Amino acid sequence: MNTSHQSSRRHARLAARIPAATSICLLALASFAHAADDTWTGATDGDWSVDTNWVTAAPGATTGVTNADTALFNTDPANKVITIDAGRNLKFITFDTASVGSYTIGGAGANAGNALQLSANSIISLTATVADGVNQTFNAPLVLNGAARFENLSVGTAGYTFAGNISANTTNSLLTIITAGTGTPTGSNLFSGNLTNGTHTLSVHIGQYSGGNGVGTVEFTGTNSYSGLTTVNFAEKKPVGVGQLITSGTNSSNGDTLIQHGTLTLNNADNGGIARGKLTLFGGGFLRANIAAAGTLSNEVSQTNSFTVTGDHSITFNGNFTNATASNRPLTNTIVAGKALTMNGNVYLSDASGTGRVWQLRGSGATVINGDIMDYNGGKGTAASGLDFGTSGTGDRSLTLAGAATYSGNTILGGGTSTVFTLAETGSMTFYIGADGVNNMVTGSATANFNGSFNFDLSGADLTAGNSWLIVDVATVIESFAGSFAVNGFSDIDNDNIWTNDSGFSFDESSGILSYTAIPEPAAFAVLAALSGLLVASTRRRRRSA
Repeated sequence: MNTSHQSSRRHARLAARIPAATSICLLALASFAHAADDTWTGATDGDWSVDTNWVTAAPGATTGVTNADTALFNTDPANKVITIDAGRNLKFITFDTASVGSYTIGGAGANAGNALQLSANSIISLTATVADGVNQTFNAPLVLNGAARFENLSVGTAGYTFAGNISANTTNSLLTIITAGTGTPTGSNLFSGNLTNGTHTLSVHIGQYSGGNGVGTVEFTGTNSYSGLTTVNFAEKKPVGVGQLITSGTNSSNGDTLIQHGTLTLNNADNGGIARGKLTLFGGGFLRANIAAAGTLSNEVSQTNSFTVTGDHSITFNGNFTNATASNRPLTNTIVAGKALTMNGNVYLSDASGTGRVWQLRGSGATVINGDIMDYNGGKGTAASGLDFGTSGTGDRSLTLAGAATYSGNTILGGGTSTVFTLAETGSMTFYIGADGVNNMVTGSATANFNGSFNFDLSGADLTAGNSWLIVDVATVIESFAGSFAVNGFSDIDNDNIWTNDSGFSFDESSGILSYTAIPEPAAFAVLAALSGLLVASTRRRRRSA
């Protein structure tokens, strides 16, 4: 065998392959060189795809949705209206330096032209160095292929306008909208395009992210339909309006809304501009209506921590309200005088039968509850829940109960004459009577007007003669019983303000006490009658002998 000849042939085959492999590598390198981070110059025109508009080449790709390139805008060229080509996809867009101008991404007009595909975990960022008055506009529709973060870190008046629709193209499509955490930013964070689900559910988180706070304003003005959770979570412990979402548009979905920190400002007559799912009121947040028509909500409402309803217009909850606060955190009502917080749905003082809670209602506003109030959504709980109205705080405030109050805990009032509690003519309160002196009651120190009716649940009452139960603590409560007041199942025939029934119970308005006197058996009645006859005869005899 000629080994030298065989070796020569192998070398020849390898030599023939090298140019082909080199060509493939060069093509790949060329492809990567074309898809890389780059900076806009606008030297030729406003076309994103033209390489001469960039320092090196146009960033991003026109196929797929996973490109990781960055497009940087840091100057103020003549060509700042940029047309997006079909399929353009990238991950990062940054506006930086004090020299950057106001750009328009999408030259075909609001929500027109090709969509810009954003890769998973994408970020559109306006840095803190951008000059006041500079505004970046996104006319192109934006498609999220995973989580995305839009951040405006300006502490002045620089801002964004997102005029194109924003939609979700994959699962876990969470849009996080960030504003500056310091200063008093007043720049626009306007979303005038529609926020929609697209092919998947879109969720929106507004305010802060890990390691940062938000004190700016974000406004939705579009016709939104996304159904994921909307979270309002700006900086903690800030005054009302410092860090806020304004809902000037609409949301036709049944998505949920969570207010953690910051302010949700309702600004649309259609359900305030928010989706119709559960509205959760968390710690330190604010809810206010910016226009009169915006304050009526159909949502089920759940309070899970301290919260404040406020503003110059009334707020009405037509859905049911549940107090699910740990450690009995307060709901504070500071709506201006002449307006009110009205609850037309039922009020559940706890979220579970076996968890007794005390719902604390604070503030200087007027609250009207037209729905029924009960321990939990099943009625009377195995653990009693109560209502604490105005035992701390200052200022005039009022609470009106116009439905059936069947909760089994105490009603605690405070604040003296400036706190007014009213049981409306349509309202009723139920008191559960147990062993001697064991019952729920109205106590504290405030003005209490009883215009409605009392119900006494006597199913567990200890029927021992002489037992009594304090229902209204008249020693401290500044109480009054109107002519419309009644005790259901009792009568006050002689109008002496003492209500009695046929079972030996009587309620005295002046003392606020329900008492029990045993009813004699029929045989005892006969003895009493006979004794009465003897007593009368004896009296007559004594009179005659006298």
